[in-house]
Amino acid sequence: MGDAYAEVAALSEYLGAPVACTYLHNDSFMANHPNSVGNLGYQGHKSAMNAMHEADVVIALGSRLSVFGTLPQYNFDYFPKNAKII
Repeated sequence: MGDAYAEVAALSEYLGAPVACTYLHNDSFMANHPNSVGNLGYQGHKSAMNAMHEADVVIALGSRLSVFGTLPQYNFDYFPKNAKII
């Protein structure tokens, strides 16, 4: 809704950070961008959940980090317990 695709892409490129979307919001970032790893949570992509599992910092933009975005999938609790959440 914020039409901030370019700003999020620029931040991701500057940081060299992967971008994952939350459940039912996979249109919030361009799927064809090299830093896109898919969506998290319920019916999410394993690549996104692995990226989140490995994170030491999570920058959550416009997300409530609801249960559908943090629900354990693929037989592991991927949401980082020790990462800094911004």
